Amino acid sequence: MKTILLLTDFSKKADHAADVAVELARRVGADILIYNACLVQEAIPVSETVFWQNETYDILEDGSRNQLEKLAGRLKVKGASSSGEIYEPEINYFCQFGTVADTIGSVVKKNNIWLVVMGTKSDNGISNILFGSNAYGAIDNAGCPILLIPEKTKVEDIKKVALATDLQIDDMKQIDFLADFVRWFKSEVVVTTVSPKGLTSQEEHQQVNDLVNKLNTNTASFKGVTGDDVERKLEEFYINESVDILVVIHKKYNLIERLFHSSTTKILIRHSKVPLLVLPG
Repeated sequence: MKTILLLTDFSKKADHAADVAVELARRVGADILIYNACLVQEAIPVSETVFWQNETYDILEDGSRNQLEKLAGRLKVKGASSSGEIYEPEINYFCQFGTVADTIGSVVKKNNIWLVVMGTKSDNGISNILFGSNAYGAIDNAGCPILLIPEKTKVEDIKKVALATDLQIDDMKQIDFLADFVRWFKSEVVVTTVSPKGLTSQEEHQQVNDLVNKLNTNTASFKGVTGDDVERKLEEFYINESVDILVVIHKKYNLIERLFHSSTTKILIRHSKVPLLVLPG
């Protein structure tokens, strides 16, 4: 049985992502586990008693559980099916103290998570920067696919999916999940690369053919994009192609590598106007 992990902070963006998660769960026959990572301010006065600190934890935990119970109740109603042909997802929830970055890896592993779903802000500014730390922590540490849903984006159907790739050999390992995902929705798949001169070698042409063939769908195709500005060209591409979901393979750089690389994935999180499916690289 598949399980979707729904991350929530009880905001509007999270509620919107929750609605999308229910529809996905109904379509693919998955259950939902809602998770809230409770945060505690570290600046607790030393002079305060341990009892006061424990009381604070209890208040935060009770508040989180109350909101989780309400959210689960709403999603159960939304996920209820009047037809036996549509799966009615089981919905559970829990909270624990810590950050998303520190806890999500163990949560995913313990619960055998198939997909993580979370909301993103659709605007820029300080609210997006603060949220970004959760999104970045999730994609760096989850170890499984994550679907990021922009706050104001509707996901009524998934007719076309675009995979943006730099044609690294490791990308082939991630295609099985994508092939499984698009089969549920009978989606058209477009593989694309962004480069200054397009495909320039026989090896690159062969990698593209291998990717398209491994997707194992009659609707898979390739459309190269020429240019230097990867993020801008990808945005133009998914708008012009009417893409419903953009897929990227995220590579987690070590400390030294971060000094020399910008993360296309993290830039797309801030600016993408379509849902972003991030596969672990």
